[in-house]
Amino acid sequence: MVLNELGQIVERCWLAIPQHFPQVELDVHVIMPNHVHGLLTLADMPSHQPLGVIVGTFKAAVTRELRENEKPLWQERYHDHIVRDEASLQRIRAYILGNPSQWMQDSLFAE
Repeated sequence: MVLNELGQIVERCWLAIPQHFPQVELDVHVIMPNHVHGLLTLADMPSHQPLGVIVGTFKAAVTRELRENEKPLWQERYHDHIVRDEASLQRIRAYILGNPSQWMQDSLFAE
């Protein structure tokens, strides 16, 4: 999938997460036209920096770069899932990497 200008901003902000949170490692991710999928590994996280802080910081960084956008960019909520074993990790990675091939079946797809 080729990213437009907005997608490139989202990608840049996603890749910058470890610069702001050194204890976070990025795994696979994909930026879709209307959402983002990504895996983060959190190591030795201080209790005052839960996942919500990381996601909120990422969303705020993207929003800052798009100040001219008049409508809300993000949903208030996000979905998270704790990966508990290698089989689950592999299944989720495959889902994320395969998501672009499913875009045409998405209810929000518009040609």
